[in-house]
Amino acid sequence: MVGARRECIPRAIAGADTVCVCNATYCDDIPAPPKPVAGRATVYESNKSGQRFRESTLTFTAHKVDKANSVDITVDPSVTYQTLYGFGAAFTDVSGQMFRSVNESLANALIDSCFGANGMEYSMARVPIAGTDYSSRPYSYDDVDGDLQLKHFALQKEDLELKIPYIKRAQSVSPNGFRLFGSPWAPPAWMKDNHKFNESGALRGPIGGQYYDTFANYFVKFLDAYKSAGIEFWGLTVENEPIQGMMNKKHPFNCLNISPSAEADFV
Repeated sequence: MVGARRECIPRAIAGADTVCVCNATYCDDIPAPPKPVAGRATVYESNKSGQRFRESTLTFTAHKVDKANSVDITVDPSVTYQTLYGFGAAFTDVSGQMFRSVNESLANALIDSCFGANGMEYSMARVPIAGTDYSSRPYSYDDVDGDLQLKHFALQKEDLELKIPYIKRAQSVSPNGFRLFGSPWAPPAWMKDNHKFNESGALRGPIGGQYYDTFANYFVKFLDAYKSAGIEFWGLTVENEPIQGMMNKKHPFNCLNISPSAEADFV
């Protein structure tokens, strides 16, 4: 990797692109890109042959323009249409299991490569609210049937062992911090009209009824529990892939059938 502190050590994977080897003692990295001087642009290129973030410089030069065969493109920085908050990853049960399956040095190197100053400096990260298809078991934070007051709400071992420690590690190496947002795959099964984490099923009762109120409090308790653990969130989504439960009545993992209008009313 030209211009990086540590270059990519390529390894060919059958049926896939070339990857860079990362182990407990060595991972490739990329320093923060320099601000280009006027008239130049810095280009980073990756390809299937094994180049990863190969750095090069383009120089713009004045030349005579053939007006009849050219197109003018005007960029007005004072006119904006949308805000891009950033790019990132997710802290899931399975990613935590992967980090725990290797030695601490390698786990830290992998996190640093995503969030650190010599890595990709991710600026966003998603945290699942309870169990997902990236979990080894179906679970919620309150599996006591009918507990509308959520008296039995509690974070699970997956949060305490597989997510929170690695979120904190990422926060400790991120030079500019990153935004966290939470997303549930499904509410507790007893809140759904099919009483299952999976398959098609909507929240029980009418929109705005007691189960919708309880689900809203479920979000609040999640935020409070993580705040007590030293982690605060920037945002939430009502549901991960809400259309899945509508399209497939036998959806194999945690889901919730909730329409766009129901989501809007819920919010």
